[in-house]
Amino acid sequence: MYVHLPPGYNPAREYPTVYLLHGYGNNEVEWFDYYGMDDVSDRLVSDGTIPPMILVAVRMDNSWGVDTGKPRQLSAKASTSLYKGPYESYLLREVIPLVEERYSVRRDTDSRCIAGVSMGGYAALHIGLRNTRIFGSIAAHSPALRGPKVPEWFLYSKTRPAARNDPILLAGELRQGRTRLWLDCGESDGLLPGVVEMRDTLVANGWEIEYSITTGAHDARYWTSRLADYLVFYAGATSRFR
Repeated sequence: MYVHLPPGYNPAREYPTVYLLHGYGNNEVEWFDYYGMDDVSDRLVSDGTIPPMILVAVRMDNSWGVDTGKPRQLSAKASTSLYKGPYESYLLREVIPLVEERYSVRRDTDSRCIAGVSMGGYAALHIGLRNTRIFGSIAAHSPALRGPKVPEWFLYSKTRPAARNDPILLAGELRQGRTRLWLDCGESDGLLPGVVEMRDTLVANGWEIEYSITTGAHDARYWTSRLADYLVFYAGATSRFR
C-alpha cells in the first residue's frame, strides 16, 4: 500500500482516513503516481479547503475486492488476469488494523471513507455497503457495475449470491442510516447506464446521495479533473450529516 500523510502530520492528533481502491490493470500507485491525488490533497489542506486526512492506496490486484477463496492468478498475463483471494477480508482484517496501529487515526465509523475508480468503484460499493459499521462514507467514481466487461461469472456464485454481493441489489435492500455516498461518471462513459441504475435504486430506497455526471469518458483525464471534488466529499464538506 501507499500511505500519504497530510502536511504537518502530528502523531499527537488523530486524523480521518480514506482507503483508495484502484482500477482494473492498475495497482496502488494509480491514485498518487498517475493522478496526483496526494499533491491535490496537500494543496487543499494547505489553503484550508479541507481538513488534513490520511490517504491509503491499497493494492487489490484484479480482484474486484471480493472474497473468492485461495489466492490464485487465473491467467498468464499479470496485468490482465483476474485474481482470486480473500481481498475483502484482507482490507478489513489486515490493512485497516495495520493503518490504525501504525498511524494516528480516528477509529470511529464516520472517520473512515472507502473510495474507488472503475473496478475499484465496484469494490468500494461492494465492501462499503456490506460494512456500513466500518465505513461512514463510500465514493464510487465511474464504477464498473453493469456491462460486458463486468465478470459476473467471477463475482457471483452459489456461495457468493448476487443478492448479498451485487452493489445494486444491496442498494435496494439497505437503509441509509448515517452513511454518506457519492456516485459520479463521465457522460461519455460506457459504464454510465450501470451508474444510473445504481443511483435510481438508491433513491427509490430512500437514500440521499451526492450524484454528479459531467463531461468526460472512462479515463484518467476525467478522474484527474475531479480530484478536488472527490477530496471535498471525502472530507465531509458536502455532507448533510456534518
